[in-house]
Amino acid sequence: MSRSRGALSATSVDNDYSYQVMLRLTPATRKRMSEIHHLAAELRAYGLGHWFQFEEENAEYSVFCFQTFIEAETFLKAYGGEFLSAADRKKQNWRPRSRVVAKPWPTDTAI
Repeated sequence: MSRSRGALSATSVDNDYSYQVMLRLTPATRKRMSEIHHLAAELRAYGLGHWFQFEEENAEYSVFCFQTFIEAETFLKAYGGEFLSAADRKKQNWRPRSRVVAKPWPTDTAI
């Protein structure tokens, strides 16, 4: 597999951005993706994250990689998800520890 010019290798990402948060991509999450990426950029997440697809669950997950635990925890509290370690991701039969569900979005009733 090739990577973009200037992009870090998977090993470098795992070493330099070792705090990774996995977020399930639901229709509600996809609608707020620009907001999610904006917060991730403010928290200095790695710009070229990665994603997984589990066909058995019919689910896709986007992974955001952070350098510090505080940044990752702030993102996790804002959008839900679950921490992901590089060791777990490298296991052949790896699956999410729980059915990761994104936090419910507040309703826009106040106008």
